[in-house]
Amino acid sequence: MTRDEVKIVKVRGPNGGARPNVGRLKKEDALKMVELMDKICPKERMWELLLDKCEQGDTAAIKLWLSYNVGLPKQIVENTNININAGELPTAKIKAFNKELEDKY
Repeated sequence: MTRDEVKIVKVRGPNGGARPNVGRLKKEDALKMVELMDKICPKERMWELLLDKCEQGDTAAIKLWLSYNVGLPKQIVENTNININAGELPTAKIKAFNKELEDKY
C-alpha cells in the first residue's frame, strides 16, 4: 500500500467535557418513563412473569427475585492500608514493609 492509498480516519472525538445525551436521566424524565412502562404492562404482571422465569429455573431471574425480596448480601471490603506515620520510620523499615506487602499480595 502506498502512502496515498492510506486514509486517515478520526476514530474518536475530543475527550472530556459535556456531551449531549449522556449521563443519568433527569428525575422527571425517569418518572415519566416509569409511568409509561406501567401503562404498557402493570407491575403485577411483571412480577408474575418474573415468578414464571424463576419457576423455570432461570438463575438470573432467581437472583433478581432474591435481591428484591431478601436483599443483597453484605459486601465486605478488606482494608490493606497500613496507618503508620512514614515520616517517623527509618528508610530500612519502610523498605521492609513494602517488601512484606509485595510478597503477601
